[in-house]
Amino acid sequence: MKRRTVVTGTVLTITSAGCLGGRDSRKPDESEPAAETEGETTRRRENDSAGSPQPDSARPSVSEHPRDVVLKNYHDRAHTVGVRMTTGGESLLETEIELAAVGGENVERISDLIADEGRYTITVTLPEHDREASSEWNVTDESSNAVVYITDDGEVEIRPNQSM
Repeated sequence: MKRRTVVTGTVLTITSAGCLGGRDSRKPDESEPAAETEGETTRRRENDSAGSPQPDSARPSVSEHPRDVVLKNYHDRAHTVGVRMTTGGESLLETEIELAAVGGENVERISDLIADEGRYTITVTLPEHDREASSEWNVTDESSNAVVYITDDGEVEIRPNQSM
């Protein structure tokens, strides 16, 4: 950091204090408002793009609000996505879904798929690219939806318990 040489020791100490340690060296007029109400903090967290899951106490039970599987395509090509859901060797779902390339109709939701707690296996295939991914999803009342991503390089990622 380039700084001008300061003539007095007192000014030097004050000038360098922000560079040597404090948590925030910004001037008050450059920072966010100092006082935030609890409601403002909550709204900012709810709107955070990271999408933190709801607290367990706020999430409805699986039987009251069945969990979904959401598919999102971030690849620049459309895909036919094979989705298979099983539990205890029993097939619950086997379907193909068309996802447009990123920028189009690239999100699909399979709604109200899981209405009971248990261990489920999600298998996703991209037949035209000979790709397959599989993941276990332990569904409880604290669980969120499962999300399947087709990444920008055409890979498949399955993330159980994502808030969407």
